[in-house]
Amino acid sequence: MTNNESVVLGRITAVHGIKGWVTIRSFTAQPTDIFAYDLFIKNNKKNIKIIIEEFKVLTKKIIAKIKSVNHIEQAMPFVGEDLLTDKQNLSKDSDSEYFWYELISCEVYNKENKKLGVVKFLERIGDNDVMIISSDNEKQDVLIPFIKTYIVDVNLDQKLIKVDWDENF
Repeated sequence: MTNNESVVLGRITAVHGIKGWVTIRSFTAQPTDIFAYDLFIKNNKKNIKIIIEEFKVLTKKIIAKIKSVNHIEQAMPFVGEDLLTDKQNLSKDSDSEYFWYELISCEVYNKENKKLGVVKFLERIGDNDVMIISSDNEKQDVLIPFIKTYIVDVNLDQKLIKVDWDENF
């Protein structure tokens, strides 16, 4: 494969049935967009190309058939693996767009400079991307929609996100 920097686009979360299908959690804006990329997994620090022969969108999940995986026993080792692509395969339409991987680990502050936590991951909920923020002093994660209404500034160089969000919300 390649030695370029890679980006996680999704994860294989479970097997589906006995014929080698797997359940995929996509981290792309439109869940099926993950299949537009050349995908691979890392196994013992080696890149192994994954070819998706077929996929289906079910009510609450996406299932996929990996080429040459025809039995549940063959699919089991893939469970828990991240689906990656080379960073160079991604493109942005503008400077105000962000890839989820760029936002993960950013510190989040509100307009009063109160640290709300660190972006743990993002998820698409309804029509919006939502930042899931782990807080140092709270038992529960903080969820903030990643939309213009709440995002004041994003500084990827400093790994900082400023939001218009009340810490008690």
